[in-house]
Amino acid sequence: MQLTRFPIVIAIAIGLNLLGHGLSSANWQTKWEKTLAAAIEEGEVRVFTGGGYEAVYPEFQKAFPDIKLIGITGRGSQIALRIMAERRAGKYLADVCICGITTPYKILYGGKAVVPLRPVLVLPDILDKSNWFEKKHRYVDPEGKYIFAFMGNVGAAGQIAYNTNLVDPKQFKSYWDFVKPKWRGKVAIRHPKEPGAVKGSLRFFYFNPELGPKYLRALFGELNATYYRGFAQGLDWVARGKYPLCILCPNIYEGKKQGLPIDQPSLLKEGTSLSPGYGSIVKFKNAPNPNAADVFINWILSREGQAKLQSTVAIRSRGTRILNSLRNDVPKDHIPKELQRIKGEKYLFASQPQMMDMSPITKLINKTLAEAKKK
Repeated sequence: MQLTRFPIVIAIAIGLNLLGHGLSSANWQTKWEKTLAAAIEEGEVRVFTGGGYEAVYPEFQKAFPDIKLIGITGRGSQIALRIMAERRAGKYLADVCICGITTPYKILYGGKAVVPLRPVLVLPDILDKSNWFEKKHRYVDPEGKYIFAFMGNVGAAGQIAYNTNLVDPKQFKSYWDFVKPKWRGKVAIRHPKEPGAVKGSLRFFYFNPELGPKYLRALFGELNATYYRGFAQGLDWVARGKYPLCILCPNIYEGKKQGLPIDQPSLLKEGTSLSPGYGSIVKFKNAPNPNAADVFINWILSREGQAKLQSTVAIRSRGTRILNSLRNDVPKDHIPKELQRIKGEKYLFASQPQMMDMSPITKLINKTLAEAKKK
């Protein structure tokens, strides 16, 4: 049983520059080895996730063959509700959840089911914030310690798709160009109550100082749009030319890669958002395998773990699913130019703690939709 292979590799790679974190080389490695030994004694880790991230599990298993990874997959809200129901029954079966943003914030953090992650993070290359976008660790919860966001995917703002045979993209310089009277009755919009990245886009519109509530009122009150639910309907309509535009439309890049006549606009003057997507992580209170959970969390957030996650998901999806880690020190070769983070561009991380309360946005949209029906 070899306990030190992984930490020694990490130590060599980063040079043990830990003074700024209050941990000496001996301290962090001693803590890591104790955690790893206890994790091996536990023998397994239970990880709940969705979004295709389970593709990386075999890579963790290769790195830690003595810790069996038991993966449970499903939609984020369903997973969280299941976990909370089990916990109410006194069953503590979950160690870690790789989640979206809204679910862990509203259900898991709101239900006091998770523990702070800062004490969990041990590996120096994670603690070194210079390895992360804008030299920050990003947490979604207001306390800044429970829900760690590790993905920063570009281009989710608005999730706007257009038919390349019907629309000249040169006319789009601003998000305001999509709510002009010329598009009235010609736009499909995914219903704002749908789960997933819809909420991130709505937060981007609402909190962007150049858009704000006025933009949402135009979007939902003046376009006479057709609303749909689910994931595929909007892209199908745009690809077939039924509607030239789709807003809050997921999986645009995936559809483009499959050869559909669709695309999304280049960066607009108001900037774009960085979306964690399904890229946050939490550790559960009363986890059955707390040390194995710590090992998994440190591995998935390490340079190796993030690189493996990006590449395995891209390979499994044949390049249609693109992940962009908030770590700057992992390879980005698999990411197309239009989805790269570009220095100097305006990005709004639309999952900041002060933005997570959707109630003012929901209230505004509901009022606007109701008023639009009366016209």
